[in-house]
Amino acid sequence: SADTKITSRFGLFYSSKTLLLGASLFHPFEPIFRLEFMNSTYQFSRLYNLHGSYKFYLDNNNSLSPELIVFANRQANFTLFNLKWNRLDKTVCGAGVKVLPGVQTNYASNVSFGYHAFNKFYFGAACEYFFRNFSWKHAFAAELMVRYELKKSSLDCKKS
Repeated sequence: SADTKITSRFGLFYSSKTLLLGASLFHPFEPIFRLEFMNSTYQFSRLYNLHGSYKFYLDNNNSLSPELIVFANRQANFTLFNLKWNRLDKTVCGAGVKVLPGVQTNYASNVSFGYHAFNKFYFGAACEYFFRNFSWKHAFAAELMVRYELKKSSLDCKKS
């Protein structure tokens, strides 16, 4: 069976030419988020994350960014490791692995694609494949994202 849920995420981040640090909050308006999968109901409380990445320039047009994202709620935490390729600071492609600790450690792999448009927007898509118990069906998740960036104009930063 398939189920569609819409949730929200709000956050702040600092970025420079090579470094990105941020924090965000999932489900800010809904303290308990319920997901039904294979006749089971999973409940997630508000989810917090810390994000860090560093950009290594390969040449003037291409860069690689390893990133680490740590998610936590009241019950547990999990870690996401990604490697992203960036072309001209516009097109982003990435792949990674998520480690979900528990009684038996589970893993998920992901791929993502994104595009910066109009100097303020970022459009992205990602899919994730969970490796749970190899004797039954694997879970699959997909995500679409739109981000609007609040940036100061370079004219606002000039001293007169």
